[in-house]
Amino acid sequence: LHGDTNYESAFVAAFDLFNKSIQVEKTSTCTKIILFLTDGEANVGLVGTDLLNKINVLNSDIKASIFTYSLGSQSADEILKIISCQNRGIWTKIEDGGNLHDAMGRYYSYLANLYSTTYIGVVWVEPYVDALGAGLVTTVSRAIYDNS
Repeated sequence: LHGDTNYESAFVAAFDLFNKSIQVEKTSTCTKIILFLTDGEANVGLVGTDLLNKINVLNSDIKASIFTYSLGSQSADEILKIISCQNRGIWTKIEDGGNLHDAMGRYYSYLANLYSTTYIGVVWVEPYVDALGAGLVTTVSRAIYDNS
């Protein structure tokens, strides 16, 4: 079956969710991310420059990072690259038969790197009595991310 592909309605719905969560105060309003996956080219709703302009307007206050994923050989890669680049995100091509799970999970690395550059210090724990009898001890830790 062949269905329609409407990027515009998907982005309108995503930004509507952000706005509603802000209105009802069910958000931290910190980091906002959209993961947009498509296996086709938009054939309904706004396309091209009109779509990019609409996303820019919708995202002007939200400032979400948009990660786009082109799934398979029929996806529209160029517009998805532009959407990600204009919105602090990353575009990923997932070939036919590729590993969707791993490709989409990589945005966690983006978040880890985002926060590792924001705060690179150590965390100290209040002194506590060691359960194995070592007496009063403390713990110091620091997040370390594997960027490979």
